[in-house]
Amino acid sequence: GGVTALIHDTPGIRRTKDPVEQSAIELASEVVARADLVLSLSAPDSEWLETAFSRAPDLKVGTMYDIAECPGADICVSNETREGLEQLTAMLRRKLVPQADLDHPGPWLFDAQLSDI
Repeated sequence: GGVTALIHDTPGIRRTKDPVEQSAIELASEVVARADLVLSLSAPDSEWLETAFSRAPDLKVGTMYDIAECPGADICVSNETREGLEQLTAMLRRKLVPQADLDHPGPWLFDAQLSDI
């Protein structure tokens, strides 16, 4: 959709005594706290993690739509059939980039210092 994003795939959240897994979960929590947008992905046979981190997800994405319904999802997608991926891209773009910026005919200035160039 013309927008470049840095994506972090975090580990699942569960109780563990494994210090490596605990460290990964703590790091994921920090990443989520700083994120501009948080997605929660769930397969048809899994439950949604509503507030596993410090904030609720901005979008719930149901996966594997080609094999089962995805109740409770904001959007359902299938990597196999590609169904829903174009719509997901559009949703992400709308959530990340204000409409005024999308409508602006010129280049986007992410920093005021760029206006001098």
